[in-house]
Amino acid sequence: MSTSERTVYLAGSVSLEGPFLEKLWAAYQLARGQVVPRHYTGYGAVMVRHDVLVLHDDLGATAFQCAGQPELTEARMNMFAENMVALARVLEQLEEPPLKEAVLVSSARPDSWSGPVRARFARLREVLRQRCSVRLTSIEGYDVLFKLLDSGVLGLRTIGKCAHLAGPEDEAIRYDGASRRFVYGPARLDSYAFRKLPHSFLPSHYWEQRYRRLMEAHVRRQREDGQEDEGWTYAPQAGVSFASADDLRFLYEQRVNGLRRGYTIGSFGDACVASYRLNADSHLYTVYVFNTEGAVREEAVRAMKGKASDVAARARQMKDYLHGGRFGLCLVAASEDWSPAAWAEAHLAEGEDFCEAAVEKGDDVLLGLLNDGLLSFAYKQGPDARANQFTLAGPDAPGVRLVPGKGLIVADG
Repeated sequence: MSTSERTVYLAGSVSLEGPFLEKLWAAYQLARGQVVPRHYTGYGAVMVRHDVLVLHDDLGATAFQCAGQPELTEARMNMFAENMVALARVLEQLEEPPLKEAVLVSSARPDSWSGPVRARFARLREVLRQRCSVRLTSIEGYDVLFKLLDSGVLGLRTIGKCAHLAGPEDEAIRYDGASRRFVYGPARLDSYAFRKLPHSFLPSHYWEQRYRRLMEAHVRRQREDGQEDEGWTYAPQAGVSFASADDLRFLYEQRVNGLRRGYTIGSFGDACVASYRLNADSHLYTVYVFNTEGAVREEAVRAMKGKASDVAARARQMKDYLHGGRFGLCLVAASEDWSPAAWAEAHLAEGEDFCEAAVEKGDDVLLGLLNDGLLSFAYKQGPDARANQFTLAGPDAPGVRLVPGKGLIVADG
């Protein structure tokens, strides 16, 4: 699918790092082996920390080290290798299944690894093989993102106008392998097994991001009262959002034009008119008006309806066959934050200037674009982008996206 006019990148970013990446990787591994329900292994004063330790049916163990930072160093590689050697020895002394493989899970772009870091990792393969007979491998970049999305443990959910990452315990947009589509719901996960892991002890990533501003205000008040600061479990994330209503309109036009019986008649900034052929002699005409503000209130809906009436009048002037015809109306808003009055006002459009009225908001907007293959999970671009930052982007961008009817792929763009 090509949209050569431009490639849309949503503003802002999200990232897979810290305890959130560890939680996701533990949930992902639950279906692939017995995840050890502890973060430390050892005896007495000898305790070795591991992010995710998995036992397999062949009585071997695999240790996963999750690295979500934007840049890896040789020192970090050396610490990882020494930790794996120590873990192998402790497991042997405890007569537990031997460590057979150590895997570095890096969510940053693979090209962010410097030459010396890449060379050091290659040398450490031989070091681990000689010192403890452990195979060293890595899973990097889009491979990490693909596995988490494809398994359904990583989701997406809107806060206001911004989409944020959601963990396995949240109701969210997530990929369903059975239907090969994105759906809205919980992860397909053995919740009882997951709750036995220390990775599940942390709160919901989605809800922490939602209430983070309130928590920060509370901490400021505590600090003023001389009390201790409260710590955070996750890194703060801006979330991703449409940079403009024009970008959202552009993607919706690609969606309409991709339908066998649909096409756009005209574009009007933050609005467009689409035609749907119902049969050989009948068409349905719909005015789409787009909004990417953080909150949708009654006044905003009235402005969108006024815009729609103006667009319908202009479309009739452009196309003779539209004279006297009535239009459907679809208000498309990126935000989930609607007031009850705004919701009621949107649906009052039916029976006034339009024969029918519909609303698509927040998660429903993202769900439709993801399922049509018009949004992909992509690394953030630009001079200020960090190597571990993701966003959502149009279909021409490289990233993880859905090919309708086939499933998820890692696309080159």
